[in-house]
Amino acid sequence: MPQRHRLNDPFVPFRKRDSQVITTKALRQRALAGDIDASFRLAYRSAFARDRRKRNWVDAYFWFGAAARNGHVRAMFYMGVCNDCGLGAKKNGRRAYKWFLRAAEGGHVEAQYNVALMLRDGVGTRPDPAEAFRWLCAAAKQGDAPALRDVGFAYHEGIGVKKDLKAAARYYLRAARKGDGKAAFNLGLCYEAGEGVQVDRQVARKWFECAAALGLRRARQRINEIAGSNSGNPGQTTNNL
Repeated sequence: MPQRHRLNDPFVPFRKRDSQVITTKALRQRALAGDIDASFRLAYRSAFARDRRKRNWVDAYFWFGAAARNGHVRAMFYMGVCNDCGLGAKKNGRRAYKWFLRAAEGGHVEAQYNVALMLRDGVGTRPDPAEAFRWLCAAAKQGDAPALRDVGFAYHEGIGVKKDLKAAARYYLRAARKGDGKAAFNLGLCYEAGEGVQVDRQVARKWFECAAALGLRRARQRINEIAGSNSGNPGQTTNNL
């Protein structure tokens, strides 16, 4: 199943000087006066109001755009989200890619990951596996667990980079240590098959159990298959990475 683009980023506290509650009316006045941060906050408030009845994506799109066009990186990311999902504007893959790319160039890790997926899948731009791999690496350098896992998968399959099973196992390990269940499962398969590491079925089972504890059903199925094999009823090995 294709991975979904990220539609939100972790909440980042606003600057201390603005930590007190500010009314929407006051924010709007600041935004109209050209305050870029106020424009972003007004947009965010319109998009994610606690009372869903008060959410207004058309208003959010306008103010995200005002902030993004003046260099606000998080606003650029949300302009990508709006165009990617048709929130406050018609869906436009090319425009979404443009905004995600601008945010990615500004160091926004979720945007970097989205750019990588869009380049991989040819959404809003031409497919470019090598460039997709470059952006995955950029997100991985910031410690993003899914990006670390996907860099490992790229090395494992030779997608956008020369195949390197040892590097694949290393990246799976880094992602698994951050709590990524898919990476833990993939690492288990590596130890089971001796891909990039020495065959060690006990270690493989440990990583399958770790993946299962993280909620990955395939891992529990693989543990049951191994148990069936040991009891003389071999299960079907899965190669689904």
